[in-house]
Amino acid sequence: MSSVSGATGKSKEDYPFLSKDIIGTNTCVKEASFNFMLFNPWSLNNKINDVMGLFHDKNIGIASICESWLEDDTNFTTSIIKSYGYSIIHEFREGKRGGGTAVVFKTGLPVSVCKISRAFETFEFVAVWLKAESTKIILVTMYRTGNLTSTFSNELDLLLSDISAKADDFIIAGDLNIHFEKNSRTTKQSLDVFKSNGMEKLVNESTHVNGRSLDQIFLFSMNKTLRYSAFEVEPLNSLRSDHFPIFCTFYASLSGKYFKNIHVRNLATVDKVSFSTDLKDVLLETTITSNGFGSAVHNLSSACKSVLDKHAPIITKSISVVDNAPWFDKEYREFRKLRRQAERTKHLSDDAFLFYK
Repeated sequence: MSSVSGATGKSKEDYPFLSKDIIGTNTCVKEASFNFMLFNPWSLNNKINDVMGLFHDKNIGIASICESWLEDDTNFTTSIIKSYGYSIIHEFREGKRGGGTAVVFKTGLPVSVCKISRAFETFEFVAVWLKAESTKIILVTMYRTGNLTSTFSNELDLLLSDISAKADDFIIAGDLNIHFEKNSRTTKQSLDVFKSNGMEKLVNESTHVNGRSLDQIFLFSMNKTLRYSAFEVEPLNSLRSDHFPIFCTFYASLSGKYFKNIHVRNLATVDKVSFSTDLKDVLLETTITSNGFGSAVHNLSSACKSVLDKHAPIITKSISVVDNAPWFDKEYREFRKLRRQAERTKHLSDDAFLFYK
């Protein structure tokens, strides 16, 4: 089951979701950043204050948590999270021990639930939107356990297809329990799914006490607007987990925006009866001169405009205009999904690839 829980009472200045304005001619390009952490604490319940202390020390804005071990939507652990000024969106095993995925973030950050209609058997996940102005990023926190089979690759492919149809920038972060340092058939198959969807594998260090690379972050950014800093894997056995927390900073270039003035009339507020009466009176008072048809039209137009100016004067408004690609529409997204389906099937059948090409 899923749940959203948060706190209130903070101002924007309190949060590490920063933006830097770079002012150019008629354009304002901004960059937003947030400190990110991926961690499998092996239960938040028995170490929540230690974990939140780490959040404070590292100034974490958003964190992906695997194996939260939460069993309901609100409890003592979520109340502790809120007391530190954070909110949590999570999927939990109702009435069952273990598992669970969560996104913990500074209250007030533009984070909301991203609904994925499919259900999966080989992994647990929670998906959220990160929104800053017109830029939208999907963050998926994933936890996979058990034997690694082709079923996981198939389900992962379906998830990525759904996500890629929703956003141009997305992050998959979690404890996948995949030995990425090994070159086994199933590991290669899983990596091929990420690569065929254009995702970049970011973590290369050991993330486990036994020297294995089990926790991973994958990134896709269509226009390279989402970037990241160097990763830090910190071996903190003091948190009583066999996994190490992973830290980095993500940077997102926000869509270009400029402002322009438009002139409008608020016709919705016009009193129709009063307007009709004034218009009738001014038309009766307007004289038709002998200067020709053009002059008569001009006088009539000026009289009507004077009434319109009285009841609905022209006002000037400043509106923002967001740069976008007019060709990037729903049809394009559907064809992009077909292209990725072709990439997945081309290894099995050249005919299938040619069909989608």
